[in-house]
Amino acid sequence: MKVYQNMNASSVIDAMLDEQNMHKMGRLASLLPFTYAMMFIGNLSLIGFPFCIGFYFKDVILKLAYIKYTINGNFAFWLGSVSVFFTFYHSFRLLFKTFLAPTSIHPLNVINSG
Repeated sequence: MKVYQNMNASSVIDAMLDEQNMHKMGRLASLLPFTYAMMFIGNLSLIGFPFCIGFYFKDVILKLAYIKYTINGNFAFWLGSVSVFFTFYHSFRLLFKTFLAPTSIHPLNVINSG
């Protein structure tokens, strides 16, 4: 599931003329609509959204940890649940800052590599 992030990041970095600072990006959804759509779908899968592939991986792991009924199983369940929350926060923060937030550079500096 991390491969999609690397491919989308490469597309965005290429379109931004090798700029890698996320704070200098923004409003790229209109310039890179395919990359935006693929990153959105990939983020849903990464956070474990139902009926995406990531859901079935995370669901099984959390379910197996929860049904152990031991301290280690409960600890693993809660640690996994907290990590899902942090993954959700980080993934959609990346999506928002890169594609939806106001930009801090002039739009003519961005090329469409799409």
